[in-house]
Amino acid sequence: MTAPAGLVAQVLTVREIPEVTVLPASGWTERLEWSGSPVSSWTALTNPHPITNEYRFIDPAQGSQVRLYRAVPVGWDPASLLRPGASNEPSGSKRPPGYVWIPPGRFTMGSAEGEPGRATNEVRRTVVMTRGYWMSAREVRQSEYRSMMGTNPSGFPGDEHPVEAVSWAEAVAYCQRLTAQARERGELPQGHAYRLPTEAEWEYAARAGTETTYAWGTSDTEAPRYAWHEANAGFTPHPVGGLAPNRWGLHDMQGNVWEWCQDWLSIPEAASALEPRGPEAGSLRILRGGSHLDGTAWLRSASRLAFRPDWSGDCAGFRPVLAAVGPAGAAELRLRMVAELTLSGSPGGRYRIERTRSPLATNSWATAVELELGTPALSVWTDLSENAQSWSYRSVRIDGSGGETGGGGGGNPGGGGGFTPGPGEPAVGRPPGFVWIPAGTFRMGSPETEAGRRSNETPRTVTLSKGYWMSDHEVTQSEFGSVLGRPGAVVDGPNHPFQSDWNDAVRYCEALTARALAAGTLPEGFVYRLPTEAEWENACRAGTTTRYFWGHDPQWLEIGKYAWSALSFGSSAHEVRLKLPNPWGLYDMSGNLWEWCRDGYQDLPPTITVDPQGSTDTTRRSIRGGGYFEGFNRSRSAARSGLKPTERLDLGIRPVLARPL
Repeated sequence: MTAPAGLVAQVLTVREIPEVTVLPASGWTERLEWSGSPVSSWTALTNPHPITNEYRFIDPAQGSQVRLYRAVPVGWDPASLLRPGASNEPSGSKRPPGYVWIPPGRFTMGSAEGEPGRATNEVRRTVVMTRGYWMSAREVRQSEYRSMMGTNPSGFPGDEHPVEAVSWAEAVAYCQRLTAQARERGELPQGHAYRLPTEAEWEYAARAGTETTYAWGTSDTEAPRYAWHEANAGFTPHPVGGLAPNRWGLHDMQGNVWEWCQDWLSIPEAASALEPRGPEAGSLRILRGGSHLDGTAWLRSASRLAFRPDWSGDCAGFRPVLAAVGPAGAAELRLRMVAELTLSGSPGGRYRIERTRSPLATNSWATAVELELGTPALSVWTDLSENAQSWSYRSVRIDGSGGETGGGGGGNPGGGGGFTPGPGEPAVGRPPGFVWIPAGTFRMGSPETEAGRRSNETPRTVTLSKGYWMSDHEVTQSEFGSVLGRPGAVVDGPNHPFQSDWNDAVRYCEALTARALAAGTLPEGFVYRLPTEAEWENACRAGTTTRYFWGHDPQWLEIGKYAWSALSFGSSAHEVRLKLPNPWGLYDMSGNLWEWCRDGYQDLPPTITVDPQGSTDTTRRSIRGGGYFEGFNRSRSAARSGLKPTERLDLGIRPVLARPL
């Protein structure tokens, strides 16, 4: 990281400091601690402010001493359990094919005293699952096992039949190899692994919200609809998924083959438990679910069996889960280095901090932030962008006292002595935080051959006859509150994007216009408003014709540098301006939040090519850009969708200052 010398009398110093992100497990409270070495004592960094949501801590105290960090669970809130019917499946993670999301919740494990067929080791107790997990909807098939392990031990051959005659150790080895393969393909959610389910996870999923003898009710006469057992199986396994699933979409949880679980056999206590995992050691491993050889008593949701882990009978199979690694309450901890910039200069001076990854390229410098020096004449700013250690920085005085003017380009706000208008830009000073988008012609929509394309992306050549300014970022919580005088609907933090319905987005733009008019800063003939779809896509593409503004990226190797999308894990939007901007200096044009456009949602005919304004239909309004929870194809420059104007969740605002329509 370098800070080239400027032409003005100020000093800019740059150093790397650590940023620690804590992602608590659902409902858990964490405390962040540090230590100088693993054997030293640990000191709390966040006490008395425990962490309950995603939390970022920038540690300016770390100097020459290396610090270690850990998150310690200190409590769990039962109120965090989902309401019935809700789901908290991680929106930033792609569901594995053939898997079902099992949400966190509370259930009664074991059997009631009078249940027919009950065994004494089926202790009844309340169990709380504080974390959700994915479970395979079917038992592992022989074709899957042979493809992964290179062998098939089954005594009843058939590609679609469940693999059987596998030991507990062989089932564990399969899950480990599945984890390694997913990691190599970049498909493994951070902090997760494939493994066998715990006994509690298995019974929770098998019951699927029921407390009856069987997942389908209390009558064993219904068993043939759901389970291959002694009455209908002919003492042989059958192809997986051939019978009806339980309420959560899981097939063959009862019957066909017994399924190995992670736990050693134990007699549990009757007390309530959080995600019980069984004892640390034992001699017998648990199997659940019954098989094609068994009567209905073994099909009960609470029935248990156990064998030595090296046993491999022809009625024993398994189904994996994809679940968080570590015990209940284990938080995910992420560490990266960010850049801390300290600027000193003349008291009262205003400066622009610019950055580039190519310091020798004349037009590569873009504005990162503006700073004003008070008394003492010192200002500190932390650059939280990705790979901040690879930036070069410089400071430019912009309050009319001379110094560098800086280069042109999309990211440089106007005002002050260094403003240079862009092509066709009115020489009235650029609104802070806005980028000038010149008039011109571009290719809108997507070609037939584009991967991920949808039919509503009709390709056409579009001409925009007038230039406009566009905000370089999505409207933040603090900006929305300061303009309309009320807080955002979803308060994640002042620099997180505000989540808005279409009507509030329009009101925000109208209020911006009124405020600028009253202040005398509104350029004549311009208003703040939402962009048309054509204006939005032109600005997003920034002169490109590729699938994304950074290229085609067929394997999605670069998307993480530019967009918060399915590659980023988390359950909410992120602060603005943390990813790299597009070539015109606009941040988060792909991902983070979908962005409202002015147009009604309807694909226009290709004959409309000059200043298209979209449909006048008011039942649905167009949105662009994709969101943090979306798959990669929804972050393409041409991707579009539409929603009712009353929707607000995960929808943002990016105003333009443009000619009225």
